[in-house]
Amino acid sequence: MDYQPSPNSIERSLLQKAVRRGNTEVIEKVLNYLKDDLPWLRRRLQLIAYEECWPIAHTINPYDKPYQIFKEYKRLAVSVKNKNASGLADLAINKTEWPPFNQLFDAELQREVDIIIAALDRPTDFWKWIKALPAVNKPVVDSAEANLSKASMPGDKAMVIASAYLAAKGPLSEIRSTAPDNSDFPFWIALDKHNSKGRELFIESCNRIELDASVGMKLGFYFEGSKCNEMTDSPYWEMAKEAQVRRCGYDVMDAAEEKWKELKSIFIEVSQREVQQLIKRITIIPDPSELFT
Repeated sequence: MDYQPSPNSIERSLLQKAVRRGNTEVIEKVLNYLKDDLPWLRRRLQLIAYEECWPIAHTINPYDKPYQIFKEYKRLAVSVKNKNASGLADLAINKTEWPPFNQLFDAELQREVDIIIAALDRPTDFWKWIKALPAVNKPVVDSAEANLSKASMPGDKAMVIASAYLAAKGPLSEIRSTAPDNSDFPFWIALDKHNSKGRELFIESCNRIELDASVGMKLGFYFEGSKCNEMTDSPYWEMAKEAQVRRCGYDVMDAAEEKWKELKSIFIEVSQREVQQLIKRITIIPDPSELFT
């Protein structure tokens, strides 16, 4: 996510969650609410693509017209997700922050993670190396190199770099589309560590069950906030999820998920007022001349 302070941080969070879950109706509402934030919407579009479905990222076009931007967000939303670039990036960031990481995975994965870490430190050397590989996918690599400057956070930078590495490692996976999922949306998932209200509510909820709030927010993301409408096989993502759950102190995934279920019911309860306000804010009747449709 983009961590720059914003009065619309909850709506920004909601947008990406709606893309993940393929809910085009929520996307349209949020885009209409954020219609005065076009520069951010254009910049964020491609970074969301790298996180949620990296093989499609090089085809995403951040158009200038609002209705064109909506079409690109919708195209991304209905794409079957592939979170391998996000997973590999997560593993790289995780390794630098958590030394026990080295005990979890084999030598080959360690090598790949080290490549991403080195690329963050020496991007010029990385681009030179990756472009010289025989199996390199030039459109993907060129697009990643151009988009790296749009990423401000280390995790976002790592995702863009990881997409180039994965494109050089083997052929792109087929990009499939699925139907939109416009069923009932859990708006409370927009309240997370990326906005102050989300952090406040997580602290309140975690205090009730004597759980560290940072652990609660991480469990919330990996078991709820990161859910997708449909996802292709993404082994790097699954390994990153395992590493993060272990970092929270859970050796068994089922135990971590049970703790999240306990916390989830409390969080839904304490967030009701904020969720009602959020729904009211985005349920607006926009000027027809400015519609994202």
